[in-house]
Amino acid sequence: MKIIQLIDRLIGSITRKVTMLRHHVGFYLVDKETISKLKHLPKLTLQEKKLIKQTWPTLEISSLDYTWSRIWKKENGFSPYFIGTMWTWSILEKINPYEQVVSLQNKALCDKYLSDIPFPKVFVRSIEGVLYNKDIQPITIDEACNILANTDGFIIKPSIDTLCGNGVIKVVKENKTKDKYCKYIIETLKQSGRNFIAQELLCQHPDIARLNPTSINSCRVTTVYLNGKMSSSTMLKVGKKGVFKDNWNSSYVIGVDPNGNLKDGYDNYLNKVHQTDNGIHFSTIQLPYFDKMVTAVQNWHQQYFPQCGIIGWDVFVDSNNQVSVIEVNLTCPGIVAEQLASGLFLQPYVDEICQKLKK
Repeated sequence: MKIIQLIDRLIGSITRKVTMLRHHVGFYLVDKETISKLKHLPKLTLQEKKLIKQTWPTLEISSLDYTWSRIWKKENGFSPYFIGTMWTWSILEKINPYEQVVSLQNKALCDKYLSDIPFPKVFVRSIEGVLYNKDIQPITIDEACNILANTDGFIIKPSIDTLCGNGVIKVVKENKTKDKYCKYIIETLKQSGRNFIAQELLCQHPDIARLNPTSINSCRVTTVYLNGKMSSSTMLKVGKKGVFKDNWNSSYVIGVDPNGNLKDGYDNYLNKVHQTDNGIHFSTIQLPYFDKMVTAVQNWHQQYFPQCGIIGWDVFVDSNNQVSVIEVNLTCPGIVAEQLASGLFLQPYVDEICQKLKK
């Protein structure tokens, strides 16, 4: 029995490492593409590199993340506290225990596991190739089509191994006849893989919807909870003109100050942006119900995920002024863009993080 347990533990460890490696490689390639567009970055001095290593003595330092420190130096002046992508993964492996949180991040089930959190309404789920309705009852593809055909539209997204909005599809009825709409739905379901969800189209608060009406323009609120200390940072993701996704590769990431006021932001090539594509200056906007949104996700972090140190919440205020959570990012919260847009926020936790990295 002990041998079987050891084998199971070893297989679990290898699976976790392979999954984390895939994320490492994916974000390395994203970073490499972004950084390849940059020129004239200031170099770090030997003293600055030494200070980074002194600040994070238990963190493995990669040359790629020195580049992110150089980007921060160009924009804001040098700081040893900026955390780049590769360092982020090293930290997450220790403070967000993968084996405890990976199943909770499955988008096809998280609304059931975490039923008190207001996720979007799910119409249809596919779990390992089997279709289910909202109540996890198996259905046929024709039954799934009938459910979805009674809507004016929906979003299909992968439920596991998601990255940068890949595989997200928006389906709308528009002027299609019922037969054409059903045919379109079935074709979309068949090409969406084995693990996905079809969920409602979201309607956001009008003050934020006007920034780009075709995308949801969600907030990324990152909560940090270590040794009983809680804090958070927020940025806003505003889709580019005409797109329906607000992931960084198709949107602008906009800084948010502690009072919910918008600052300037960046596109995915790290060019600074001051206004939306339709000419609204970010500095004129304050996020509606900002305190309500931040308080809600901080409470949910402590209540449902006390074992996690860092969580990235994709959250928004809907047209009824209610806070709604699009998804919870436990294994891949992604904090690089948020630091750049809204400011550094891990400095108060250096000691706690370094202690975790020692173990």
